[in-house]
Amino acid sequence: MADQEIPPLGQTGEQCLVRLAVQFALAKLPVDLRLAIRLFYLQGLTQRELAVLWQLPASTIKGRLDSGRQRLRKELEQMGMHDATTTTDAAEVTLPKTRIVLTDAGAAVTKTLRAALRSKDFVLSVISSEELLLQRLRRQVPDILIMSMPFGELDENDALRTLRIDPRLRHIAVMFLVPKERMTDARLFQAWELGVDCFLTNPSNGHEVAQFTRRLDDVRRAADYRTLAVEYAWRRDSPHALFCLTHALMLGGKESLEAIRDDSAFNYLRSDQAYRALFD
Repeated sequence: MADQEIPPLGQTGEQCLVRLAVQFALAKLPVDLRLAIRLFYLQGLTQRELAVLWQLPASTIKGRLDSGRQRLRKELEQMGMHDATTTTDAAEVTLPKTRIVLTDAGAAVTKTLRAALRSKDFVLSVISSEELLLQRLRRQVPDILIMSMPFGELDENDALRTLRIDPRLRHIAVMFLVPKERMTDARLFQAWELGVDCFLTNPSNGHEVAQFTRRLDDVRRAADYRTLAVEYAWRRDSPHALFCLTHALMLGGKESLEAIRDDSAFNYLRSDQAYRALFD
């Protein structure tokens, strides 16, 4: 940090400070409010689209946005940034950094990975006791959990099963950090069925996790666009349906459209040339 040039205060310097403050404040918001702020202000989805996406009443979406703005303003005021919400355009705000929880199977096993993740500017938290895992996850609700194998007496698949049925935790991406000699373990196939997102071989590095993070974000955004495309198709809103399908294709590739290829919502579009081109 010492050898990086720090911009002088003034308009540019103040904007940098404001953006950093907004990032920090956003990271402290509950996940539902943070997602609402992100999708509405930064990705440009409308309140109606959010209601469709989450299958919630429009009043609930409006409430989340109102609460998110109020909480964001309060956090900024506590940091002395009284004018931050009015001086910073939403499009200029950078999203909070990806938050990762790593279960520590011993300093020798995860030392290199911890250093690599921090060098990639991930927000990293380490859990050293298996008894504290779920408690800490419910308190922090990270974006990614990297679970070392083995991790004390913990049954990794039982922990994964618990995460996937917990409404607060099911969105967390789970990566298993697996010793090379265990890559043929039959239990790993069970983990796929339970919904593990990725396997990392140990030793691993931060570059692998960074690639996975970008891919995960694209997959999630593609799923959001698919959901919206189906809803627009049922409403016979062809331009918006095709727009969403095109973005899903760009983000997730051809496989991202396979889940809705046979959806009856698109029956009326089967003969449309632009629609057929998406699946060719």
